[in-house]
Amino acid sequence: MREVKIKELNLKDTLRVLWGFLWRGLTISVASVLAGGILGAIFGFIAGLIIALSGGSRETIESIAGIGGGVLGLISGIFLLYIYICWLLKAKFGKYKLALLEEQQEQHPASV
Repeated sequence: MREVKIKELNLKDTLRVLWGFLWRGLTISVASVLAGGILGAIFGFIAGLIIALSGGSRETIESIAGIGGGVLGLISGIFLLYIYICWLLKAKFGKYKLALLEEQQEQHPASV
């Protein structure tokens, strides 16, 4: 396996890599919006029900539902970003694939 710079790719291979990133990115974006919306709606419903039954105001429900839904949306977005990165690292782009390479540490001679 050898490292290949993107500038070394021909147009067809460059487009293949770009397309692979694009469609996966769009898919994860749609999944993130849906997951955030669904989780936010579920949280909002449950929190609203509990607060309403305990006599809380509409403003309290909206405030807590908004904050909780936002936090759940952020958490689901971070999780789906992780899924996206893993997906890209497993994907093949024609005859190429992405890889994480560990950078070698420079060894400095011990000072005497």
